[in-house]
Amino acid sequence: MRSISGLFLCFLLLSNPLLAAPNLVLENAQRQLQLLDPLQQEDSALRDIYLQIVHTYSQVSVAQTQITTFKQALNTLPKQISQLKKQLIKESQTKTAFKITQSQLPALELALTQLQSTQLELQQNRNEIENEIDIYNTKPVELRDDLTQLNQLELTNDNTTATQQQLNEALFTLNNVKSQAINLELLAIPLQVEYDRLKLSWTKIELASLKLKIRLYQDKIQLFRQSEADRLLEKFSSPHERTDSPDAITTLIQQNSLLTEQLQISITNSVTAVKKLRILDQQQQLIAQSYKVIQQQLELSENSFGIELRSFSQRFSIPTQDNDTLAQIARLRLKNIEINQLELNMAISPPVTDDWDEQSLQDFARLRISSSEIISNLHKAYGRELDNLSKILTLENFIEQQFTQGQILLTEYLLWLPSVQSIDSSWLTQISSSSADQIKQGLTKINEISINPSQQWLRWIVLYLLIAAISISLLKYQQQHQKIWSRQIGNVIQDRFSRSIKLLIAAPIICLPLPLILYLLLNKVLNIDDSQTLKINNLLCLSLWCYLTFIYWLKRPYGLFISHLDIAEDFCVKLKKLLVPMYLLGAPLAWLLLYFDNIPSLELHSGLGRLVFIMLSILAGSFWAALWKVSPHNNNDDQISWWQQSKLWLAAMVFIHALLILGALFGYLYTSSMIISTLLAITLIVFCVFAIYKLCLRWLLIAERQLTFSKARSRRTEILAARENNQEIPPLEENYLSLKSISEQATAILKALCFSLLFIAMWLLVKNFLPSLAVLDNVTLWSNEITTASGVISESISLGSVITSIFFIGLTILAVYNLPGLLELLILRHINLTPGTSYAITSITRYILILASVMAAASQLGVEWAKLQWLIAAMGVGLGFGLQEIVANFVSGIIILFEKPVRIGDTVTIGGVTGKVTKIKIRATTISDWDRKEVIIPNKTFVTDQLINWSLSDAITRITLNVGVAYGSDTSLVHKMILEAASGNSRVLKDPEPEVFFTAFGNSTLDFELRFFTGNLTDRNLAIHEINQQINTFFAQHNISIAFPQLDVHLHRSTLKQ
Repeated sequence: MRSISGLFLCFLLLSNPLLAAPNLVLENAQRQLQLLDPLQQEDSALRDIYLQIVHTYSQVSVAQTQITTFKQALNTLPKQISQLKKQLIKESQTKTAFKITQSQLPALELALTQLQSTQLELQQNRNEIENEIDIYNTKPVELRDDLTQLNQLELTNDNTTATQQQLNEALFTLNNVKSQAINLELLAIPLQVEYDRLKLSWTKIELASLKLKIRLYQDKIQLFRQSEADRLLEKFSSPHERTDSPDAITTLIQQNSLLTEQLQISITNSVTAVKKLRILDQQQQLIAQSYKVIQQQLELSENSFGIELRSFSQRFSIPTQDNDTLAQIARLRLKNIEINQLELNMAISPPVTDDWDEQSLQDFARLRISSSEIISNLHKAYGRELDNLSKILTLENFIEQQFTQGQILLTEYLLWLPSVQSIDSSWLTQISSSSADQIKQGLTKINEISINPSQQWLRWIVLYLLIAAISISLLKYQQQHQKIWSRQIGNVIQDRFSRSIKLLIAAPIICLPLPLILYLLLNKVLNIDDSQTLKINNLLCLSLWCYLTFIYWLKRPYGLFISHLDIAEDFCVKLKKLLVPMYLLGAPLAWLLLYFDNIPSLELHSGLGRLVFIMLSILAGSFWAALWKVSPHNNNDDQISWWQQSKLWLAAMVFIHALLILGALFGYLYTSSMIISTLLAITLIVFCVFAIYKLCLRWLLIAERQLTFSKARSRRTEILAARENNQEIPPLEENYLSLKSISEQATAILKALCFSLLFIAMWLLVKNFLPSLAVLDNVTLWSNEITTASGVISESISLGSVITSIFFIGLTILAVYNLPGLLELLILRHINLTPGTSYAITSITRYILILASVMAAASQLGVEWAKLQWLIAAMGVGLGFGLQEIVANFVSGIIILFEKPVRIGDTVTIGGVTGKVTKIKIRATTISDWDRKEVIIPNKTFVTDQLINWSLSDAITRITLNVGVAYGSDTSLVHKMILEAASGNSRVLKDPEPEVFFTAFGNSTLDFELRFFTGNLTDRNLAIHEINQQINTFFAQHNISIAFPQLDVHLHRSTLKQ
C-alpha cells in the first residue's frame, strides 16, 4: 500500500512542470482586460470571460499552494510521528518521582498558580486535538465526493471562440490542480490523524503528570495552613492571662481564641472542598466521555444496542448537584460581613485604658496585633473557601447540564430503537435460562433477608393499631348512615353535598390497614438492602391501596359511584368483577416487569421479560374488551357525538395493546413498556377528571334544586301574605335569569374547567416524551427551495412537519365544530347585540379558523407565501372568468354577514318569494315560505336585486283595505262603522291610530279606504280577515249594501223606428 502511495506521489511531483504554461495565459488575460474599454457595451461579454479566466487562475494559484503544503506535510509527518513514538516509549520507561523544592508558602502558592495555568492550556490543546481528529475522520468522505464531482465534470470545446477556449483550458487546469490537491490531502490525512493521536496521548500524559503535581502542591499548602492555624490556636488557648487583668483584655483573649477556631474550621473546610473538587472533576470527565460515546454510537451504529442505551440512561438519571453549595456560599459571605463588623467595632470603640498599669497596656497591644493577624488570615481563608465553593458550584452546574443533555439525547433515540432482538427459535431457551437464573438469584436474596430488631418496628405497630381503630370506627359510622344518605338523594331539604365528600375521603382511610401492614412488613420489619426493590415494593403497596379504595367506591347499592354520582349499576358491577382478576394477576406481572427493568441483562429482557410483558398486555387488552358488553350503559347514541362513543375508545385500546404485543415480538420492548405505562397513567388521569366532573355536577344539581326551592317558597310566602291582606296576588317577577340558563352556564363552565385540567395533566405527562418526537424531524420526506436575502436555500420537509400539519387540521376541525357554540354560550349571550350579530361573529370566527389552519398546515409543508401568491393570482384570474358567480356569491355572503341587511328569522320578499330566513351560508341563503317550502337563493341576489325586509328595523306594517258601498248610503255612518271595526280589533295598533277616508265616487260605488297598522307580520292576514268580517256584520245590521258593478242600457224607440 505504501509503495502505491509513493508511486502516486512521484507522479504528482513530476506533473508540476505542466502547470507553468497557464502563467502565460493569465498574463495575456490581464493585458486584454487593460486594453478593453469598460464603457463599451459590446465588449462586456468578452470582459466577463477574461474576468472568469483571471479568477480561475487565482484559484489555481491557491490550489498549487495547497499542493505544496500537502507535499511538505507528507515529507515531514513521518519524521514527526517517529519522534513522538520515541518520546512516548521513553516516557513510559522512565518513572521519576516528583519532589517539591519550595519551602515557603508564597512560593508554593505561586508555583501552584503556574501549574494550574499550564493545566488549563493543556486541556485546551487536548480539546483542539480531539476536535481536529473528529474533523479528519469525517473529511475523507467529503473529499471523495468532491473528487467524484470533478471527475464527472465535462468541458465542451465545440464551436467556441479563442477566448472561450482559454477559459475552458483555465477551468481544465483548475480541475486538474484541485484533483491533485484532493489526492494529496487524502494521502496526508491518515498520517495527520496518527500524528494527532500521538500528540493527544502525549498531552494526556502531561496532564496526568500535571494533575499529580497540582495535587501534591495542594496537599503541601494545606499542611502549611493547617500548621499555622494549629500554632495560632495553641498560642491563644494557653492560660497566659492574669487573674487581675481588665475585662477588655479577657474579652479580647476569648475573641482571639474563637477567631482561631473559626480559622481552623475554614482551613478544614477548604481541604474538604479540594477533595470534592477532585471527585467532581472525575465525574465530569466520566460523564463527558459517556456522552461522547453515546453520540458516536448513535451516529455510526445501525444495529440494536438498546441495553447499552438503557445502562447509559440509568447513569444519566440521577443528577449529582448538591443544593447545599449555595447555602454554604451565603453563610461564608455572612461570616465575612460579621468579621468586617467586628474589625470596625474594634477600631471605633477602643476600651478606656486610663487606670490600666503598664503590663496591661503591653498585653492589650500584643493582643490587638494578634487579633489583626488572625482576622487577616481569616479573611484569606474565607476567600479561598469561597473560591473553592464557586468552583464546586460551577462544576455542579456543568454536570447538571451534561445530565440534561444526556437525558435529552437518550430520550430522543431510546423509544425509536429496538431494545432486544426480534423473537426467533431461541426464545424458549432464553425464557428457560433467564427463569432459572432469576429463581436462583431470588432464592439467594430471600435467604439474605433478615428481620430487624423489634425496637425498630414496635412503635410502627402501635401507629398501625391506632390507624386500624380509626378505620374500623369510620367503617361502622358509614355503614350506619350510607343507606339513609342514599335515600335522601334528590330531597331538596335533606340532601347534602358534604355526604358525597365524606364517602370520597372515608374510602381511602377505611382501606388503609391492609396496604399499611404490607408496607410495614416490607420496609420496617424485614431488612431488605436493595433500594430498587424497596421502591418497587412501595409502588405495590400504593397500587393495593388505590385498588381497594376504588373497589370500595364501586360498592353497591350505596356506594359513591352508584348512589351519589349516578353511574349505571350494571356497569359498576361488571367493572368490579373485572378489576379483581385484573389486579390479582396484573400486580405481580407489573412487579416483575419493574424488577427486571433494573437488571442490565439482554437474555433476561429478551426472554422472561418479554414473556411477562406480553402476558400483561394480553391481560390489559382482555380487560378493555370485556367492558364492551356494558358500554351501552354509558352512552345515549342520540345525544352524544361520535368521538364520545365508549365503544370507539374501547376498540382503540384493544387495538393499541395488540400493537404493543406485536412491537414486543419485534424487539421494541422498551418502547412498548413506556406506552403501556403511559396508557395506565392516562386512564388514571381521565378517571380522576371524570370523578371531579361528576362531583361538581352533583354540587351544581343540589345548588340548582335549593335555588328553585328557595324561589318557590318565597313565591308561596308572597301569595299567602296577599291572601291574608285581601290584596291582589303580585305578578311573577320575570326580570331574573332563569334557572335553566344558570344550569347551562354552570355546566358549560364546569366542562371547560375539566377539559383544561385534563389538558394540563396530559401535557405534564407527555412533555417528557417530546424530545423523542424530535427524531421525527430527522426523517426527511422531500425538500423545497426557498428564496431568501442570502440566496436560494433548501428546506427539508420532515415527517414531524407532516404530523404537525395534520394535528393543526384536526385541531381546527374540533374548534370549528365547538368554538362558535362555546362563544355563543359563554360570551355572546351576555352581550347586548342586535339580532343576527352573534351568528355573524360565530360564522366569521369559523372562516378565520379554517383559513388560519390552512395557512399553518401549508407553512409546515413548506408552502411559502412567495410561491403561494402567484397561485392565488392565477386562481384569481381563473375565478374571474370561470367561477365569477360563485365568487360573487361568496363575497355577497360576507357582505350580508357584516352589513346584516338580512338576518336569521327576518321575513323578506325577494324575486316574488316571501318567507322567513332560516340559514345564511357562504354561497346561498335559505328562505322558508308560507307553504313550508325551503327556497335556496344565491347571496348575490340579496345584494344586487330589490329586497323587502319586513322586520329589519321595525316589524310594524301598514295595511290598506278598500271598501265600496252603494250610491245613496249614509257616508257618515259608513265612515263610523269602518273605523269602529278597525279600532275594536286587538291586532290593530292604537298608535298610530287607524284612519278611514272617503276617496272617490266610483262607477258604481262610493269608495272608502281604511288604513291601519299591525305589530307583527304574522298578524296581517288575521287582521284583514277579522276586520272584513266585522265590517260585513255592521253593514248587514244597518242595511248598508255593498255595491257591485252595474251597467245601464238605454234603448231609444226613435232609433228603432228609423
